[in-house]
Amino acid sequence: MTSATFVVLCLASVLATSLACTCPHNSVRTDTQIFCDSDFVVQVQVIKEEHIAGSGFTVYEVEIANWFKPLLAPLGRQLIYTPDETSRCGITMNVNNVYTIAGDFKQIGNFFIMFTDSCSIIANPSSFNPSLSVCSRGSGGRY
Repeated sequence: MTSATFVVLCLASVLATSLACTCPHNSVRTDTQIFCDSDFVVQVQVIKEEHIAGSGFTVYEVEIANWFKPLLAPLGRQLIYTPDETSRCGITMNVNNVYTIAGDFKQIGNFFIMFTDSCSIIANPSSFNPSLSVCSRGSGGRY
């Protein structure tokens, strides 16, 4: 291997690492920590997927089956936004599949959108038992 090839391989490795998704938390979070740190936690069935050209985002139209947080939110169809690249922590959901996801409400003008990313996925939805009582205000959680 020539030194030029070695340098190119090293640069490619560094660039790939720097472009990889990095969650803003110091360590892997448990489902309970994700629940406590998120504005919303919902169980959804994906109805439609749309890539918004030039925006860097994918929007999913979902049917919300359960709101785990906040507790008194309406059921029905909503839009959930995520980055369209895994290097920016975007998620991929398949139409007709059911997911338990968490995320944040983002304000854009007078509107709020639901935003999620791969740092906010409930890893074990079958064993997930949401309860606001597990979150303490002193732990950095929102509830």
